[in-house]
Amino acid sequence: MDDPTTMIIVVVVAIIVIFLLFTYLLPAEFAVTRTVKISAPLKKITPYLTNVRLWQEWSPWREKDPNMEMAYSENDTGDGAWFTWESSSQGKGKMVFAKVTEFGVEYEIEFIGKGGPCHGSMEASDEDDEHSYVVWSFHGKSGMNPIARWFGLLMDRMVGPDFEKGLNKLKTITEKADS
Repeated sequence: MDDPTTMIIVVVVAIIVIFLLFTYLLPAEFAVTRTVKISAPLKKITPYLTNVRLWQEWSPWREKDPNMEMAYSENDTGDGAWFTWESSSQGKGKMVFAKVTEFGVEYEIEFIGKGGPCHGSMEASDEDDEHSYVVWSFHGKSGMNPIARWFGLLMDRMVGPDFEKGLNKLKTITEKADS
């Protein structure tokens, strides 16, 4: 071990091993949640949550790439309604409404070529006749993939600001609707 080259190799290997072991201590799941208070009743808000075409009016990602190619299911609302997207900047994927209720939607979203599906929801609740809250949640599993675990650790910082932007745009649209 007197040889400097051997010592450097041992140190580098030790750092890599420690890094990999640390990676497996990171959470295997991630979650992002944001909430907005809207000065509008539920009946003005829920159509924007439960219709795949109306999502595009407030989607933060659509604004990032107005040339995004979109395709929609024949039915715009209800369980099984879906849309797909393809974009040079936003990637390719599909979102399917798994369960639609009078208060919002639970969905599954798949980012093609980026791992397994994730799950999310948009849920509205009323504070009173004139004010509502909308909660946007997104969660998934990183599994044993070390790179996915690092992304999971950063997911809130990467996606959270987009959720905030989308919720604020939804707020603006629904507060103006039928005013």
